[in-house]
Amino acid sequence: SMGGTSMAAPVAAGGVALVRQYFEEAWYPGGVKGSGQGHEASGALLRAMIMNGGRRLTGSLDVSGDGGNQWVELDRFLPNNQQGYGAMDLETVLYFNPQSGRSPPALFVRDDMGPFRTECLNTG
Repeated sequence: SMGGTSMAAPVAAGGVALVRQYFEEAWYPGGVKGSGQGHEASGALLRAMIMNGGRRLTGSLDVSGDGGNQWVELDRFLPNNQQGYGAMDLETVLYFNPQSGRSPPALFVRDDMGPFRTECLNTG
């Protein structure tokens, strides 16, 4: 079956594409498609959105190395060596109006490219 680390890169690439589409289709800042000014987001902005959308995984890990069933709970703090930044959860970083699920109550973006250019960041 397709899963685990073999699918991590395709899933992350798909998530980045959705975040990029969010800005290009002018969902920002109003949370409604076409309500804002569409722009091409910088790589730094896309990375920041994905990294801030990490959700901690729960469960345990067999640390015996030989299947000896020595289980420890996954580390609670992200990032870590067990799960990196966790599972990608875009719903927690993209604002939609009306709000749904875990969508944030607002979204403020600073970017060095396009109409949201902020010179002090120098990330472009």
